[in-house]
Formats: sequence, C-alpha cells, structure tokens
Amino acid sequence: MKNVGYLFLFAGFLLTSSYVEAKKRMKGDGMVAQNHLGIREVKAEALKDEMANNPNLVVINVLAKEYFNDAHITGSINKSLDNLDELLNEYSENTPLVVYCASYQCSASRDAYKKLVEMGFTNVRAYEGGMKEWLAKGFSHEGPAAKDYLKK
Repeated sequence: MKNVGYLFLFAGFLLTSSYVEAKKRMKGDGMVAQNHLGIREVKAEALKDEMANNPNLVVINVLAKEYFNDAHITGSINKSLDNLDELLNEYSENTPLVVYCASYQCSASRDAYKKLVEMGFTNVRAYEGGMKEWLAKGFSHEGPAAKDYLKK
C-alpha cells in the first residue's frame, strides 16, 4: 500500500510539472504551447523574431480585405476564412504558417487555425493578440490603423 501512495504522488508530480512547463513556455519566452482550446499559440515577441529569421514563415491576416488594408503586420498576407483553401495550391503541408486577426476577442484566427489543420497543414500556429496587440507593442505594420477596434 505504501508503494501505491508513492506512485500516485509521483504521477501527480509529473502532471503538475508538465502543466507548469507548458505555462512557462506560454508566458516566459514565447515558445509555442497549446492553449486550453488546443490551439498552438505564438506570442508577439517570438513572432517578430521568427519573422526576422525565418524566410519560410508565412504570416496570414484572416480578416476581411477592408481590415487588412487598414492595418496589418508588415510582410503578412491576407486570406479571409472563406479563401483559406487557396493556400493548398500555394504552400506545402509543412510550411510554417501563423494566422492572426484583430485581437484576443476575435475568433477568426482560432477558426482559421482549425480549418488549416483540418486541411492537412501540419505546422500551424495562431497569434491570438492580433493586430491590436501588435500595434500596442509598436511593432512594424502597414496601413493607417484607423479602425475603431484598434483604439479601444
């Protein structure tokens, strides 16, 4: 019986350690970790660094063209949710893709992430802070950034 107790204690330690490590990856250095919805996320700083160092990275704004034209991350492309299937003809399944939308409150990047994974892409992440957070950090963008959602 004593050994069973130690076994449960050890199992609890392993589960807690894995949870804590995942949280550190999310909050600490911006490494990829899955959020509570199973979405692989990347933080703003890590995305900025990767964009500077990985020429194969494709960053995709999934908002409507009107919002993309108003403000988007420099170097990103625009593919709305309805047009994501076009990516199948443009990129291989293991191309590193990062999708983003307006902000944490916007669900478009989560929906795009799920759709791309269902389509067979294997290296997909979401930048959930979106354009609102990117601008707040003062990172490089294109467009006037005049839409109200960016100012609230």
